[in-house]
Amino acid sequence: MNTLRLVDTKEVIGSVTDEELDEIVDALTEESDDDQDYYIDADTIEYMEVLDVSPHIIVMLKTALGGKESIEFEWVKA
Repeated sequence: MNTLRLVDTKEVIGSVTDEELDEIVDALTEESDDDQDYYIDADTIEYMEVLDVSPHIIVMLKTALGGKESIEFEWVKA
């Protein structure tokens, strides 16, 4: 399992499997090969839905975003 957490507060968003992590990595842009953080907003989540990313991930990210304009999250191997 892998943990998703907010970059600024280290608050845990949730856990994802290796397969789900692959979906996130494939859907989002990384700045480098060892990049493990992502900046997202509502449009990004909508784009991930179009790509048919796991509903588990979509719900987790929507919950983390809440009423905020955007968030930055990172993944950590458990």
